[in-house]
Amino acid sequence: MKHTSTLSVVALSALLTACGSSSDSTTDSAGTESPVTETPVTDIPKTDESASTENSYASFNAISAPAYLNLESGTTVTKDENWHFSYQKYVGFTVNGGISGSGSVSACAAHTPDGLYDADGKAVQAAFEALTRDNTEAAFNAVTQTSCDNFITDAIKTYIEFGDWASYNPTTHAITLNQGTENGWIVQSASADGNGLYNYGRVKVSDLTYESGVSYTLKFSVEQWDENAQVFVAATESDAIDFTTERQYWDMETNALVTSADDWELSIERAGQAWNIQVNAAVSGNGTAGIGHVLVDSGSAFDVTNPKASGDDIYKFYTDSAETALSAPGNYGAFQYGVAGGHNMWPTFTTYLFKDGDRFFKAQVVSNYGEDGTLASGNLYVRYAEVTE
Repeated sequence: MKHTSTLSVVALSALLTACGSSSDSTTDSAGTESPVTETPVTDIPKTDESASTENSYASFNAISAPAYLNLESGTTVTKDENWHFSYQKYVGFTVNGGISGSGSVSACAAHTPDGLYDADGKAVQAAFEALTRDNTEAAFNAVTQTSCDNFITDAIKTYIEFGDWASYNPTTHAITLNQGTENGWIVQSASADGNGLYNYGRVKVSDLTYESGVSYTLKFSVEQWDENAQVFVAATESDAIDFTTERQYWDMETNALVTSADDWELSIERAGQAWNIQVNAAVSGNGTAGIGHVLVDSGSAFDVTNPKASGDDIYKFYTDSAETALSAPGNYGAFQYGVAGGHNMWPTFTTYLFKDGDRFFKAQVVSNYGEDGTLASGNLYVRYAEVTE
């Protein structure tokens, strides 16, 4: 690999921040839930029968499709209508602005209860157990328009992270291609055939060449899945993909560049100092492509013998998500997973403030299991109100 000039530490820090770390790909703040089956629970704190009714509450099911909540009406709407935030299980939260929607809504985390995490960032079980819908209402009521001023709009959080396929040397400032098994993914095609069947491939970045500030190219290598023989065929390498100035779109089946209007699986672009590989689905595209969560013991795509989620090697296919104000403080944004050691999602009772033009709204997710805590995961119960001062 050649590089005639170097990236600064500040620039590389921005690059790594935009792409994320390589340690949280299945437990990230965007809401990528672990490969387990959650069951309705009754041990998560709920409201007393005498709960205050001064605030408004909204219920919605976001298990299999995104639900878009309008905080003015407290109702769910379609994506092309006016909404403030959305949620879908396994995908996460979004706000109607930035990359996630056509609106101009921005948001911030206005208040989070004290003591939920220790100095190492680990959830404190007793603190979570002490929270109820009733005893967090006063803090919710106290949030005003000036409770925070760091309003942000949604940005991209790629499922394929920069650290998976490349490494930065802080001494030489060089970026090199990773040769380990972390550089490799099971990719599902962006569309199915007439029988509802997808294509699959084992994909990695096989070559990286850059001249800092001048030119940037890479190549993808793909082992296509042969459904008849039930094996991955020998790898083929793409031509060099030049992403110096424009986002490039790669079609897995033909192993060639296409346009954004075509049936592509992965794209690559430079966004400032970030190098983003995006997946054609959710916030990144209109397709149904995905990256398989590997269940084999090694965690490596190279040990997968059956790429379909119906088998034992792949749990589910994930997509890119939004980095949003609702991505914190929990490891699933408004939720913390496994506080008591199980597989349940505990609300952090964080109050989020939304700015929509000259109007302000606030919302607090108080349950992932419905109003009384007995429904399946993905049934959100939300306290909300307009903020007029």
